[in-house]
Amino acid sequence: MRALVGVISSPIVQSAREGNISSWFFLPILGCFLVGGLLFSEFEDLKWLEYFYMSSGGFFVLVALLGIFISQFSVLNAADKRKKQVAVILFISISFLTILACSK
Repeated sequence: MRALVGVISSPIVQSAREGNISSWFFLPILGCFLVGGLLFSEFEDLKWLEYFYMSSGGFFVLVALLGIFISQFSVLNAADKRKKQVAVILFISISFLTILACSK
C-alpha cells in the first residue's frame, strides 16, 4: 500500500505544483500594467519608465502562458519530452528577461 501511495501521489503533487506556477504571476502582471498605465496617463516626462513597466507586464504574461503550457502538456514520447524541455528553457530565459526589465 505504501508503494502504491508513493507511486500515485508523487505525480499528483508534481502536477499540482506545476499548475500553481501560472497563478503566481497574476499579481505582478496586474501591478505592472496598472503602474504602466498610470505613468502613461499621468506623467508625460516618464514615458521611458512606462515602457519598462509595460514590457515587464508583457514578459510576465509570456512566463505565465509558458507555465500553463508546462503544467498542461503531458509527455507521451520523445518528441513531447523535447517540446516540454524547450518550453522550460524558454520559461527560464523569459523569466530572466523579466527580472532584467524589472530591475531598470
